[in-house]
Amino acid sequence: PKQPQNKTANMMTFKKQTMMKLSFLIASTLFLANIEKTAAIHCNLCASPNNQFDHVPKQNKGRTVQLKAYGKQSCMGLYDAALYGNIFNSYNQCYKLRSEFGPTCCNDSGGGDVPS
Repeated sequence: PKQPQNKTANMMTFKKQTMMKLSFLIASTLFLANIEKTAAIHCNLCASPNNQFDHVPKQNKGRTVQLKAYGKQSCMGLYDAALYGNIFNSYNQCYKLRSEFGPTCCNDSGGGDVPS
């Protein structure tokens, strides 16, 4: 038996809408999965109320700290790598870095903050 035309049209519209929604869900899932793989935390080494400065003062830029896995790094190099280098993937890693190296790199080692 032949269906009335508007019932067939309604069914086609429903199928198209369902396919569009499904395509959107698949694309969204793939997009979010890709973000999770590439997401990185931008970590400000000096962002702590316990530090005098929210940046590495000029007199500390060449000061070195010993990282277990990466050897000696300058305070400025570590600050830049943490903030811009996308090397962290969790806030826990950032917190550990701040706790361990922030006091050495972000506080006055004598003479106040000298403009760079």
